[in-house]
Amino acid sequence: MKHYTKILSEYVYSLCYSQLPDAAREATKLLVCDWFSACFAGMRVNGEFSRAVLEVLTENGGRAEATVLPGKSGELVKLSAREAAMMNAVYAHGADMD
Repeated sequence: MKHYTKILSEYVYSLCYSQLPDAAREATKLLVCDWFSACFAGMRVNGEFSRAVLEVLTENGGRAEATVLPGKSGELVKLSAREAAMMNAVYAHGADMD
């Protein structure tokens, strides 16, 4: 049986930025800018909810291995990778930009 997720993850892991076509690099830059914009809009529109989620995730503890985007206070917060991904997703979807 082929494990497509494994095949794809190994391909992406071995891929270098310089190997991407110019169009793909430009599209990636736009997508990253779009993501940051959505995060900052989500922080602004849904700030109270975001602060509550961050408080719960911070209380969960765990190894500080990934950075959460800075909120209104401007301080960087580090959480476990799973919880940082969750918090950054809360920011990114906080204003329903999609």
